[in-house]
Amino acid sequence: MNRLWLPLAAIAMISAGCSSERSIIGNWNTSVRIMNQGADSLISFQKDGTFSSKTTLPNSELPVAFTAEGTYTFEGTEKLNVNISKTALTGVPENIANAYRSRITRTFGRSNKFTVQWISSDKITLTPASGQGMQLVRAK
Repeated sequence: MNRLWLPLAAIAMISAGCSSERSIIGNWNTSVRIMNQGADSLISFQKDGTFSSKTTLPNSELPVAFTAEGTYTFEGTEKLNVNISKTALTGVPENIANAYRSRITRTFGRSNKFTVQWISSDKITLTPASGQGMQLVRAK
C-alpha cells in the first residue's frame, strides 16, 4: 500500500509543477525588427485571454512605438493562436504609420498561429508558420 502512494504523490507534484511552470500569463521581453531596425518589445498576456504589446525603437531619432492588442487562445500547450484587434504606430507621420499598418495587416493578417517551444518556465520560442521564430524571456 505504501509503495502505491509514493508514485501517485510524485505524479501529483510533477503535474502541479508543470501547470505553473508553463504559464504564459505575465510580461515577456523580445527583440524584433521594425522599420528595418532592431527594436525591443514587451508582450503582456493576461489571465482573461487578452494580450498587448509595445515595441520601441531605442536608436531612433524620434520616439517611435508600435502597439498591438488582441486575444489569444491555446490548443494544448504547444499551439498559440493570436488574434490582433488593434494596432498603432506612433512617433512617425500619419502616412508612414498607415503604410506600415497596412503592411503588417497584409503580412501577418489579423490571426496568427504559433508553435510554442518551452525552453524553461521563463523562456519560450514562438514560431509562426513562416518559420522565423522569436525568443521571449519573462520580464522580471
